[in-house]
Amino acid sequence: MKKFTAVIYLIFMAVALYCKPVFISDSDGMSGFLAGRGIAQQNIYAFSNEVIQNLTTEEIAKLKGIVENKKLTVAGTAYRDINIPLLIEVGLQNDAVKQLAKGREVYANVFGGEPDVFYPYTGVWNEKSVQLIADAGYSGIVSTSGAIVSVSSAAAVASNEFNLAAYTSQPIQILAWECVVQASEKLAEYSSSTVVGPEILNSASEELYLTEKQVWFENYVSGDYEKRKENDSWFRASISNVYLITGDEPPREVISPLWTSLGNSAPLLEEATGEYLIFFADSEDQVKISSCDILGIGIYIDKVFSGTSTVFDIFVASRTNEVIDIYIDMNNKGGAGSTAFIPGHKGFTDAASAWEYAISINGNSAGLYKYDLSGGPPDRIASLAVNEIDSGISVAVPQRYIKGDPKMWGYIVAGFLRDGTMFDIVGSDPSTDDNILQLPALREKN
Repeated sequence: MKKFTAVIYLIFMAVALYCKPVFISDSDGMSGFLAGRGIAQQNIYAFSNEVIQNLTTEEIAKLKGIVENKKLTVAGTAYRDINIPLLIEVGLQNDAVKQLAKGREVYANVFGGEPDVFYPYTGVWNEKSVQLIADAGYSGIVSTSGAIVSVSSAAAVASNEFNLAAYTSQPIQILAWECVVQASEKLAEYSSSTVVGPEILNSASEELYLTEKQVWFENYVSGDYEKRKENDSWFRASISNVYLITGDEPPREVISPLWTSLGNSAPLLEEATGEYLIFFADSEDQVKISSCDILGIGIYIDKVFSGTSTVFDIFVASRTNEVIDIYIDMNNKGGAGSTAFIPGHKGFTDAASAWEYAISINGNSAGLYKYDLSGGPPDRIASLAVNEIDSGISVAVPQRYIKGDPKMWGYIVAGFLRDGTMFDIVGSDPSTDDNILQLPALREKN
């Protein structure tokens, strides 16, 4: 009974002494703190280590001076802004332990000594994480109310309302966590090898710890397309770097946007599955990092108020300055159309795949071309808008230009460098030795 009373008294005293935890998470917040704005002795402060590591020597000295002069209480944090219960949930408990230890190292280097209390990111902990925090050397945990809860009683008052499923249940989140776990296992394998180098291990670990932050998994299900796109690019870059730094090739899943890795081998967005009348996946390539690798093309009919269009969704690993052409053989008659590609684009098709229309996409614009019956250069008959979709681009062609059943047509989808050299073809792997290639059209299998 006395022990229980002591715990209640400790929590009561903590609430009385402290107002709330203040987590400085960005450069603006740090600038305000260093300028002395809004500093209150009754608050408990915690600092993102990413922010601290970007400070100059003079700024670190100033930060330490403010803390000492104002006698502020500063809580320790994990090395990165991670949610410890989340890492335990997905099988990364060992990494959580390492991040706790590295967080204490940063604290000691900046403020001197060892932190007694721990600030859990977003104020979340659970019974499983309390033991890790205690083993790391902390005696108390700061709650969102500002109370310092002893680790011996923290499990009983854990913030159980936290919804782990919000970060682990969607297919894109599951795949992202799988990528992190695999990268962690690969790094553990490297660290126990005979060729391990301390600097390489440290650099790769930095990349890995970044990928374990909670924010990636929030942003992967954001309603903001631009945020999802940027989030995916940076996340995959860090995962790839874990492999590249240690001398390994990154797995295919992280070379292209993660959405394209969902649904087995077909690079379809989850919400787009089943939309396409016809879909061609490109599984022949040796994908290169940072290449504009064409992963596939899906085609469907879109009926809207402004009219009916045939829509071409092209899935790519990344968008750079390359040009992508779609050549369409509508009549499936040998020799009825052009076998040469658009002038300046090296390559041609066989007579059985001669095309009548072509779409050439260059950046944010596209042109629709029709072959010339007299054998001259193709005519550009329309300009088309290029829209960005998750993991690709989309072009709609009004049916006043091309009509018919897309499932009956043949297609050649090819990417070209600025000098006209073909670098990628859906359904084929272009030889680096050939400047001009003959390509048959892709057709739906009956």
